[in-house]
Amino acid sequence: MKAPRDRRWVKRTFGEFAWRDRKRPRGAVEILGDWERENIISLRPPVALADGRGRPVSRIRCHRLIAGPLQRALAELGRAGLSHLINTFDGCFVARHMCWDPRRPLSRHSWGIAAGDGDAAGCAQPDQRPAGEGGDEVKAPRDRRWVKRTFGEFAWRDRKRPRGAVEILGDWERENIISLRPPVALADGRGRPVSRIRCHRLIAGPLQRALAELGRAGLSHLINTFDGCFVARHMCWDPRRPLSRHSWGIAVDLNARLFPYGSRERQDARLVRVFERQGFVWGGRWRTPDPMHFEMAEPPDPGRQVSILVDEEHVSDGRLEEGTVVAPVRKVAEALGCVVEARLEEGEVVIHSMKRGK
Repeated sequence: MKAPRDRRWVKRTFGEFAWRDRKRPRGAVEILGDWERENIISLRPPVALADGRGRPVSRIRCHRLIAGPLQRALAELGRAGLSHLINTFDGCFVARHMCWDPRRPLSRHSWGIAAGDGDAAGCAQPDQRPAGEGGDEVKAPRDRRWVKRTFGEFAWRDRKRPRGAVEILGDWERENIISLRPPVALADGRGRPVSRIRCHRLIAGPLQRALAELGRAGLSHLINTFDGCFVARHMCWDPRRPLSRHSWGIAVDLNARLFPYGSRERQDARLVRVFERQGFVWGGRWRTPDPMHFEMAEPPDPGRQVSILVDEEHVSDGRLEEGTVVAPVRKVAEALGCVVEARLEEGEVVIHSMKRGK
């Protein structure tokens, strides 16, 4: 596999230019001087292409030095009957920062030398292979197919506000996202106490155990801020990127201000070890580090499915976990003639017996 070239090589080969940030859109830049006029050309693709909205791509703007290789690659796909493999062509020359984040360096797209989304790895960190440091044993993040197979698939649509947020359609959220009370005191980025954490039901146990272990060891102070778990959104809050693992409620962000995306700063090793013991991978080990990010990669066995019967009539399904049957409270209680009251703010579910009510 060929390694990507460093920034000095890029500037030496394709030229340097002055630039300044644009106000809109966020992360875009303006290239100053004559560099763009002298180096960026427009070519007609030799095969039919469409952008992410299904519109035909009639011209591609790119650096003059990659025009030939790009044309030849597209033409070869056409001759081999493989042009359908390019589902969408998502751009080449786009003067912007990586991930459209003004804090990041310029994307290779600013030189017009990348096709598609050349810094996808910079935003889509969970799909990258991690880079171990100092001989550490590193758990690899799982791919998107595994995530969908393990935690479920859902339909979704983009929200208008905030940018990059999505709305999950159907019953998936109701059936899979639960609310748990953290076993240690936590605060968010504004100093407000975190009384409930919304997460996928399959990571609730490992997350609770990790937090409880920190509490028992007197290490809960290592979590300066708890910055969220279930947040239905795109990666980097960029609508052009895939969904974040936070959309499944299987990742948590800790100490976001101290350890922002792209930072080489390292979380306390004791905190990392606790979460890794519970099956999480730490984003600080990835080639493009995301040290705030902990993502589930080895969820516990969901347990053997069992049928719940009341008077020999099936009312629900449950799971046998470590000798305990886990089942929907409301369905079982109502089948027994009880009334269920959910007091989620207090973290309580109250079952009212009809006999006592009489």
